[in-house]
Amino acid sequence: ENFCKDYNGFDYNYMELPRLRYASDSFDVVVSSHLLFTYDDRFSYEFHKSSILEMLRVGKEVRLFPLVDYQNSRVDEEKNFSPFVYKIMEEIGGEIIKVDFEFQPKANYMLKIQR
Repeated sequence: ENFCKDYNGFDYNYMELPRLRYASDSFDVVVSSHLLFTYDDRFSYEFHKSSILEMLRVGKEVRLFPLVDYQNSRVDEEKNFSPFVYKIMEEIGGEIIKVDFEFQPKANYMLKIQR
């Protein structure tokens, strides 16, 4: 509701990852919700990695949520996140943080990556 009340055509810009038209260091925090990792069956690992690197170019910190696929298909596994999460952490770094919001069972974690 708050987003809809705030939304207007002047404050929001349509863009497509993995390229953003913002200058480097334009933001303190860049957030991606329900895109990366959620559709790991439709977007390649390279798309994920290049998108995250691009978000890091324009922001000092990137936060990604959730870390599970849209079907939460690994909910019964100990490591239930998208396999891309673990590979990104190996190659780029980052920290998994538990959050208060649980959109799906065991999906209340975000990945925080700082430059």
